[in-house]
Amino acid sequence: AEVWHGGQWGSICYEGWKTKDAKVFCKTMGLRGGTARYNDGLTPTWDDTAVTHSPPLKPPAETIWMDKVSCSGSEENIMDCAFGG
Repeated sequence: AEVWHGGQWGSICYEGWKTKDAKVFCKTMGLRGGTARYNDGLTPTWDDTAVTHSPPLKPPAETIWMDKVSCSGSEENIMDCAFGG
């Protein structure tokens, strides 16, 4: 997942990413639902039902704008969640 901040795209680090965070991210995008899924290079947390097999539209952002995101679940926008960096 990526966010636009200061005129630049940056990623949201998956470290500590939980389903509450994913749901708020989806809500930000005008979607319902959301499940925390990621791949640390060793143990992917998705299965064949996830939309993860498509080629990326562009290379991932090198800048991490949000790390250790912690949403309560009531936020309307991912940028309203607490995060460490």
